[in-house]
Amino acid sequence: MLATHDTTALDAAIDTEIRAALASLRTELELKLESSTAMAQPQSHPLGSHVHALAIGMVEDLTGFFVAADTLENAAAVTGDDLEDKAQYWWSPSEWGWQYTGGTAPGIVTTEIWALAKGLPEGADDENENGEYAALAGLYEERIILCLQRLRGEGELRNVQGEELWVWVHYADASNENIDDTSFARLNDRATAELFGKRWGGGLSAVLEERFAVLQPEGRET
Repeated sequence: MLATHDTTALDAAIDTEIRAALASLRTELELKLESSTAMAQPQSHPLGSHVHALAIGMVEDLTGFFVAADTLENAAAVTGDDLEDKAQYWWSPSEWGWQYTGGTAPGIVTTEIWALAKGLPEGADDENENGEYAALAGLYEERIILCLQRLRGEGELRNVQGEELWVWVHYADASNENIDDTSFARLNDRATAELFGKRWGGGLSAVLEERFAVLQPEGRET
């Protein structure tokens, strides 16, 4: 029988870190927008101001929790021979230009998931997909998704333009490539999720390219 875990502290840590990341992102973007409005020429900025996507990043060994965001400005600047080449960046949150990892490493989320991992029965097999370690990893994913669903319901997952962000969970080490699609389907509307599933051959990649139309050549919005 698999162990049960009290996720109270983990849930609080996940919620705290994601909210802190959102606050940090909003502050940075609001300053960017104020600066662009006040100056005749927009300042060079590595992020831009129109966020369209947010992802929670993690890795297989239950470390490396981070929040990543990308903007239309960044996405529009990506070069490649074709849509599929550019999509490799667009849908890889670990490659995005803005990431929030919290305070001093390992961070409060990693600390709490490690605490649960230390409580696993002796001999728990991290190679067994049906074992204790895999079950804990699945629980960890679920708690992150549930937190994001709550934040979506509270209206927290919108950009400063008032649009709903595309949101999902992503493994930076590609140890679970299914989580991108399954989490996206639970965190976004059905039509968008269907397009996300076709992103490598068009789908949401084509939609993203269409959204670049709101940007002027220098990256400012029309």
